[in-house]
Amino acid sequence: MFKVGEIVKYAPQFCGEGEEFYIHMVKEADRGHYLIETLNSLLTLAPTERVTEDMIQAAKKYEVVLNRKAGDRAYIITDTENHKFFAGYDFMGSVEWVDDDADASEMGKAEAERIASDLEAAD
Repeated sequence: MFKVGEIVKYAPQFCGEGEEFYIHMVKEADRGHYLIETLNSLLTLAPTERVTEDMIQAAKKYEVVLNRKAGDRAYIITDTENHKFFAGYDFMGSVEWVDDDADASEMGKAEAERIASDLEAAD
């Protein structure tokens, strides 16, 4: 059972092309039925969708998300717990997070996955 505010993704068997990159938040929960709202507005066709429990799964804290605005090879890292986007490092080497995905750092998938893994390890 998912809770209101929980970060979720579509289960793989319910994903259409490209949908594995969607990130959502549960807005309403009622006996196995959920209203989910997309956190990453780049990749959605509708702001909210009603789904059943078997259609969604919990998302990791850090997700590597394809940035469609920048093309098929640009990825960004999303902190799904805090609804922030990775923007790089400041001059002291601290991680910088931004609220708008348009300001997020874009990189290759392998580099983004490495950074996301480092962030998980640091936590």
